[in-house]
Amino acid sequence: MFDVTGGILTTVGLLFAGISTSLQRRRVLKQYRQAIAEGRSKLETEVARQLDDYIRGLRQRIERHFRAFDRMLEEEGQALDKLQRRYEEIVARLDALEREVARYREGVQSDG
Repeated sequence: MFDVTGGILTTVGLLFAGISTSLQRRRVLKQYRQAIAEGRSKLETEVARQLDDYIRGLRQRIERHFRAFDRMLEEEGQALDKLQRRYEEIVARLDALEREVARYREGVQSDG
């Protein structure tokens, strides 16, 4: 009788240990999956934040360079406008001088 009782107790003990281990395994796996999901979420958030910061920095550097370039183009445009006006003034003065020289030649030829 002692062997039967010991066998039953051993079987019950093993059964209880198996069920307990199975439940613990499920709980551990569930916690593991949750930790993986949280880690994935944190990683995605951090990568997105770092990428946004990097892109924002690039955009600012590009805009800063283009602002300098735009300013240079504006200054060049103003300088070209000034040169164009000066050129037109010189052409007008040359035309006036040519007319004056032509009148002078006409006057010299008619006197002579």
